[in-house]
Amino acid sequence: MARYDTMWEYSRDVSASTLVGGERRSVRVWVERSRRDPLPGLTIVAMAGLVVGVLLARFGMPPVNLHAPPHFWGIMDPLCGMTRGSAATLRGDLGKAWWYNPASPLVIAAGFAVVARWALGLATGRWVCVRLQRTRLGVAVLASAFVVLDVYQQLHVDRLR
Repeated sequence: MARYDTMWEYSRDVSASTLVGGERRSVRVWVERSRRDPLPGLTIVAMAGLVVGVLLARFGMPPVNLHAPPHFWGIMDPLCGMTRGSAATLRGDLGKAWWYNPASPLVIAAGFAVVARWALGLATGRWVCVRLQRTRLGVAVLASAFVVLDVYQQLHVDRLR
């Protein structure tokens, strides 16, 4: 018996002119369902993160320093401001969340999506999984997004101190 039942698959041919050697490739997305949760750790991390985020949104930031060591030398990373941005997102202040870290609303939305996936899986006995084919272009786009976020954070070092 297969571990996954493929519900649907999307495939799109990439133009031959964009690939070295004129080779045609497909980008694939699979939406599958499973009889058990294949990612229980992700669900636990998402739930814990949302609980901590709600507590921070309600009671404020803790009196301890949560910065990484390079922060004290003025070097920001893509996660700088994520705690404050996530708390602002959960308070509904998206402007302030973007101000601290533009990725924080995406992180909170992803956390809610993972928890909703878990609740749906408990209710139906089937867990939905989305898999993307890993490509060099996809990795390059993701890496570029992190670099852009890092540069953005470094340009706004004064607000993150």
